[in-house]
Amino acid sequence: MKKIAKIALLLVMVAGILVNTSWAAPVSQDTAKKVALNWMNEKSNKGFTSGDVSAPTDAKRDSSSPYYIFNFNSNGWAIISGDDVAYPVIAYSETGAYTNTTLPPAFEEWMNNISQQVSSSSNKTLRSSDNPKAKVAWDRLSVAPENFVPQKDRRENSVEPLLGNLQWNQSEYYNALSPADSLGRGSDGHAYAGCVATAMAQVMKYHRYPERGTGSYSYDDLSNKDSDGSTIPYSAYGRQSADFGSATYNWSTMPDSLSSYNNDVATLLYHVGVSVNMNYGPKGSGANVDYNAKNALINYFKYDRSLYYASKAKYTGTDWINLLKSELNAARPIIYVGYGTGGHAFVCDGYKDADYFHFNWGWGGYLDGFFLLNDLTPGSSNFNNTQGGLMGVKPAVAPTPTCTFNVTPESRSFDAAGGTGTISVSVASGCSWTSVSDSSWITITSGSSGNGYGTVYYSVGANLTASSRTGTITIGGKTVVISQAAGKIPPEPPPIPKTECSYYAVSPEFSHFTTSGGNGTINVTAASGCSWDAVSNADWIMLLGSSGTGNGMVMYSVTPNSSFMPRTGTVSIEDKTFTITQEAVSCYRVISGVSISVLRCGGTIKLVIQVSVISWGTDCPPLRIIINDSWLALSSEETAQRDDTTITHFINVEPNPDSTPRSTTIYVEGEPVTINQEGSSHYKGGVFTVDETGIVTTDWLYDGGRYQGEFGIFNLTGMESLTPGSPEFIAEAAKRVLSNSNQGYLVFSDLSEGARFSGLLGGE
Repeated sequence: MKKIAKIALLLVMVAGILVNTSWAAPVSQDTAKKVALNWMNEKSNKGFTSGDVSAPTDAKRDSSSPYYIFNFNSNGWAIISGDDVAYPVIAYSETGAYTNTTLPPAFEEWMNNISQQVSSSSNKTLRSSDNPKAKVAWDRLSVAPENFVPQKDRRENSVEPLLGNLQWNQSEYYNALSPADSLGRGSDGHAYAGCVATAMAQVMKYHRYPERGTGSYSYDDLSNKDSDGSTIPYSAYGRQSADFGSATYNWSTMPDSLSSYNNDVATLLYHVGVSVNMNYGPKGSGANVDYNAKNALINYFKYDRSLYYASKAKYTGTDWINLLKSELNAARPIIYVGYGTGGHAFVCDGYKDADYFHFNWGWGGYLDGFFLLNDLTPGSSNFNNTQGGLMGVKPAVAPTPTCTFNVTPESRSFDAAGGTGTISVSVASGCSWTSVSDSSWITITSGSSGNGYGTVYYSVGANLTASSRTGTITIGGKTVVISQAAGKIPPEPPPIPKTECSYYAVSPEFSHFTTSGGNGTINVTAASGCSWDAVSNADWIMLLGSSGTGNGMVMYSVTPNSSFMPRTGTVSIEDKTFTITQEAVSCYRVISGVSISVLRCGGTIKLVIQVSVISWGTDCPPLRIIINDSWLALSSEETAQRDDTTITHFINVEPNPDSTPRSTTIYVEGEPVTINQEGSSHYKGGVFTVDETGIVTTDWLYDGGRYQGEFGIFNLTGMESLTPGSPEFIAEAAKRVLSNSNQGYLVFSDLSEGARFSGLLGGE
C-alpha cells in the first residue's frame, strides 16, 4: 500500500523474452484471446470455451503497446502481451477475476511498469536471432483452440503457493489498532496497517511463530508524504509503542481472512508495524525492509539470525531465479520488495515451470497469481534490477506445530462424464499429511502427501452405470466428499432387421482387466426365437449362462494372472467376438532410484537400479526406462547386467557443448532418476618447452586458470604390456626420458584433477 523508504527505483516483474521475428508487431484482440484460452485450458484443465472468455480490458496502455486482460467467468484471469516483442503470457491465475477497481498498489505499479517495458522493447529494431523462445510460444499458443495441443503439466517442477488460502489485507479489521486518524481518513478511520507489516505478518502466520516475542520498542510517528511528495496534514500520529515480550500471539484464533474485527490479527499487525518503525498515514503506511524488517524478525520475534536481504542487482537472471526456487523448495516464503515510483512489499510463496512465480499482494487475495519473472530481452532497458527479498526466514527454534487441518472445498459434485479437481490443504508448517481415496474411480494424480500447506489434484472417472455414486478423499482426518451423477441408461437396441436367425450383436465388444481379474457381462442381441451359444477360447475365462434364445446376457469371470506376460482371450457368440485382455504380474519393483553426475565430455555411464526381484524368468519383460532428452541414449537390452538385487543398464551421454551445466530426469518403472552433467571447459592456449635433458615444461591457460608443470618425453617401445598410469608404467617411463625422439609421447595431467596421471598425448 505505502511507499517503502528506498533510493533505487523499479518494481517487480519483467514482461518477457523477445520473439524470434524480424520486427516487433502489435497483437490483435483475436490472437490475444486465442493465446489466453489455450493457456488457461493447458494450466487449469477446466475445458473453457470461447464463450467463457470476457471482453478484454487493456489497462493503462502506454502508446501502441497495450496488454490485454481476460476474465474466465470468475474462474481465473490472464494478462496477454499486446505486442509480440514480449513473451505472450505475462501473468495468470486459476481463480478470481480482474475488475480494474481498487487494485493492489504494487500490482497497479507493476502493470504500468509492464507497459513501459513492452513499449521500450517494441520501439527498438530486433532480429529473429535475438531469442527464439517467445516466437515458439506465440506460434504454439495462437492456434485455433480446436487445434491446440497442451503440453504435459510438469508438477514436479513447481511449488504450490505456501500461504495457501491466507489472504490478509491492510485496511478495515486488519488496521483496527493502527493509529486513529483525527479527521476520520484512511480505512475505517485508521491509518493503513502497511504493506511491510502485512507481508511480514502473513509469513509469521505461515510459520505460526513466535508464541511470544521479546523486548519492546517505542518511537514518534512523523508526518506522512503524499504521492506528489507533499506533506499530508495531521498525519503525524505521535508516540507508538509495543511490548512484544508480554504479548501472546494466538495463531490458532487467526483465520485466513477477516469479515469482522479480530483482536489477535490486529495486535499482530500493529506490533509488526511498530517493530519496523512504520510511518503511518491515511493513504498508505511505509517502512524499510532490508534493514528494519530483517532486524525486527531477529531481535523482536526470535527468527533465525541467518536470514538476510538479497538484492537482485547482485545476481544474474538465472542465479536469481534459482535462489528464489531454493527458498521455496525449502518451504520458506519470501518477503519480496520491488521499487518503481514507490516501493512495495508482498510475499513470493510459490512457482510453476521455469519463470512463473506466485505473489500474494497482501490485498485480501485480490489478483494473487503467477507472474512472469525474467530479465528483459535484448534491445530493451533493464526494468527489474531493483528487486529484493528477505531470504532464509525461519524460526530460530522450530516450534512444535499444532496440526489443525482444513480442506477446501469439503465436497464436490461431478456429472457422469467425470473430470478433475483440486483440494487446498491448510495446516501449519511441520504437519505432514497424506491423501487417500476410498474409491477406484477417484484417483489422486498429484499431492498424495505433503507437509504444511499444499494442494491435492485428483481425477474422477466416467460413471458407466445407471446409479449415482459417492466416494471420499481423506486428508489429515478431514474428509472431502465426491459425488457423481448416474450414467445414461443405454438406449434400446436397434430393431432386428430380419426374423430369421442371421443377425446377432454383442455389447460391449472389448474389456480389460488388471492382474487380479474380475467379473463382467456381455449383452447379446438376437431375434426372438433365435438361439445362440457362447464359447471361451481360454481356460482363464469362465462363462456363466453360455447359451440362450433371443436377447440375453452372458456373465463371465476372469481368473488372476500369475504370469509375467499379458494375455488375450476371446468369447465367441455365433459370428461375433468379444475380446478380453489382462495385465501381467510385474517381474520386479523399483525400490530406489539414483542421482548421477556426468563429466562435461559425456561418455557411457552405468545406471544401477536396486529392485525387489520377483523372478528373472525368461518371459520377464524389459525394465521400463523412459528418456525424454536427445543428449541421452539407452544401450540395447542385451547389454543389461543383472544380479540378485540390481539391474545395470548403460546410457550414452553426449558431450555438453555449453559452459552451463545441464540436468534431466529419466524414469525407471515410474521412479525418477536425475542425471546432472557439468558444463564444458574451454582450453585457452599455452606453451611447452623441451630442455636438453628431455624435461618438458608446460604453461597452460584453461578456463581462466593458469596451470604449470614439468613432464618427461620417453619411448614406448617395449612397454605395450604395462598399464598406463600403473606404478610399473611410471617407473619404466622415468628411466626412458629422452630428447630428440620422434617416437616419444608427452605424459600429461588432467587439469581438472590436479597432478594425477590420466593419459598420453602423442607428439614429436
